[in-house]
Amino acid sequence: MKIKKVVIIGNGFDLAHDLPTSYKEFALTYKNHDILKKFERLSKEIGSAEKPSTWYSFEEEIERISNVQFSRTIMDAQSREDYAKRTQEMENCNRLFFQLSDLLMEYLDNVYSNHKISILNNVKQEFLTGGMYTISFNYTDTVKLYTKRYEYIHGNIKDDSSIVLGFFEWS
Repeated sequence: MKIKKVVIIGNGFDLAHDLPTSYKEFALTYKNHDILKKFERLSKEIGSAEKPSTWYSFEEEIERISNVQFSRTIMDAQSREDYAKRTQEMENCNRLFFQLSDLLMEYLDNVYSNHKISILNNVKQEFLTGGMYTISFNYTDTVKLYTKRYEYIHGNIKDDSSIVLGFFEWS
């Protein structure tokens, strides 16, 4: 079938289906979790003025932390020992991002598994259009309720062993 229309979906698609997948819901659920506390502490150490409140601001914070860590490792290391120390800090940061990714997978799997999702008729009508292909930035299976023609950009909580958190890919 020839592609006539490409639909790009993000978290608003899950929110429209009453899934509590906002960053605020995630952060509230895990507010006392060591991994999220460690992320917030690192963010504060690197000079963030405020906690992320949206997925976008969370991803911006990941990028900011990464840039600072990379700069410290590559640009600021004065000696071999200093470089080794900075490299270890960057590895710890990457490990934290991997743990955050796992925590997000756990959260979304729990949210998705424990909510009955109703098909939205207006959305269903859109997907009945022939030649439609969907690109999903979501991690959940909501798109699968409407079509078999889709691609996940950051991975899927049911089909993948890990997901891309923000712009990072873990192997």
